[in-house]
Amino acid sequence: MQKTLLSLKEFPIPVTNRRHKDKRKRCVKCGSLASHEAVFKVEGASLVEWYCTLHVQGVK
Repeated sequence: MQKTLLSLKEFPIPVTNRRHKDKRKRCVKCGSLASHEAVFKVEGASLVEWYCTLHVQGVK
């Protein structure tokens, strides 16, 4: 399966209170809070993955 990077954007980490379910995005590599969204083209479909600041450096 070959992934081709289409776009990469940074977004702020939203602050939530403890009463609401935590729906913030997590890094696909380590599980920490994500701050970047990457969109890939995979076999005719789009795939969205989220990365933290540390792991976004390896995305190409």
